[in-house]
Amino acid sequence: MRMWQEDDRACAELVLDTRHEGAPGFAHGGAVAAALDDLFGGVLVILRIPAVTAKLRVDYRAPVLLGRALQLSGSCTRRDGRKLTMQGSIFDRDRLVAEAQALFVEVAVDHFRQSGKGGMEQWGVDRVEQPG
Repeated sequence: MRMWQEDDRACAELVLDTRHEGAPGFAHGGAVAAALDDLFGGVLVILRIPAVTAKLRVDYRAPVLLGRALQLSGSCTRRDGRKLTMQGSIFDRDRLVAEAQALFVEVAVDHFRQSGKGGMEQWGVDRVEQPG
């Protein structure tokens, strides 16, 4: 998935292939959900807020065909303390194929450091205040 920022939105282009197949020729719903969840991670990078997915609801509007260049867009629509509400969509050309609403919860940077993988500096999260 190739992702970029437009204002306060995360945008992406994605082509799903046979590794993401559910029914023949169609993307598996789990792959579609994972793409939207990853997109919301891009929103968190833009906001420079370390957070985790608490709830993800995906509404599948049309079949997602394999091999098509899909356009994704997502943003944070509300913040209430540590809770962030996200909305996103996936289009195949002009056709809405999926949309999602998600709830993320801000966490301390140390939550991600548990993996030992590092890389949090690229988010700039070391400069974010820790949730109280």
